[in-house]
Formats: sequence, C-alpha cells, structure tokens
Amino acid sequence: MANPLWGAPRIHGELLKLGIEVSQATVAKYMVRQRKPPSQTWRAFLNNHVSQLASTDFFVVPTATFRLLFVFIVLAHERRRVVHFNISTHPTSEWVAQQIAEAFPWGQCPSLPGCMTELPPAAYAFDLLYSNGAPSASAAGQAEGAAATASCRPSPRA
Repeated sequence: MANPLWGAPRIHGELLKLGIEVSQATVAKYMVRQRKPPSQTWRAFLNNHVSQLASTDFFVVPTATFRLLFVFIVLAHERRRVVHFNISTHPTSEWVAQQIAEAFPWGQCPSLPGCMTELPPAAYAFDLLYSNGAPSASAAGQAEGAAATASCRPSPRA
C-alpha cells in the first residue's frame, strides 16, 4: 500500500477520480488491516508497576462505648506491608493530607507521573484538596524545606 494512513473513504474518492466505480464498503472490505501490537494484560501491568503502587483505605471502627474511630491506612503493594496508619475521632482534610505526607516522606514517594515527582507529598495533597484535582504552581511554593511537609497550609483561593 502506497500510503498506509489512507482510509477507505480517501481511497474510494481517489478511485472515483480515476473513473473506477466501486462502493466504499467494497474498498474497506479488501483493504489490508493493520495489526496493532497487542497491549499488555492487566496482570502484566500490575507486575510491571507493583513497586510504584500504594493503596489507601479509610474505614470506621465502632468502640465498645459506641464512639466512632476513623482509621486511615496506606499499604505498599510490592511487599504487601503497612506503610502508615493512624486513627482519629474527627478527621479533617488537613489531617488526611498530613497522613499522606507522613506515609511518603521526602525521597520515599512512589515514582508517579506528573507533578508527584516534582512536588513534596504534603504540597501535592493540599493542592489536590483545594484545587479540585488540578495541580498548580502554588503547591511548589508551599513546601520550602523538609519541615514544610508538616506545617504547610493551603494558599487562600479567590
């Protein structure tokens, strides 16, 4: 085939210009189909990226005195180990962001694409909480130094 990017409509139009009367469906029927390379399976994807995966869970545990305790846990998939957990009676978004920062301190973050490798975890978590999932440059200025992961606060948004 001279140009593999040409589809049936384009070839059909060129054949009509040459005076060959054939339907577009017939052209499509006899075109050589390009084979796409097979994509990896879900299991292969997980095996390839298991060192970069971590899971979080947030669940409620009732006590004997009928109080509720909120448990936040982070699990690493590579070794099936608990990376971090904490319990609170009144969790807030800031508390959850702090737990993420404590679970993945400087240099221990999973290597994720995008700004997770450029920003410290606390700045990324605060940025996600206050910008509806769109990271911004403000998070980079929130974390100057290692102590900033424990004390950074979101910038006021207009």
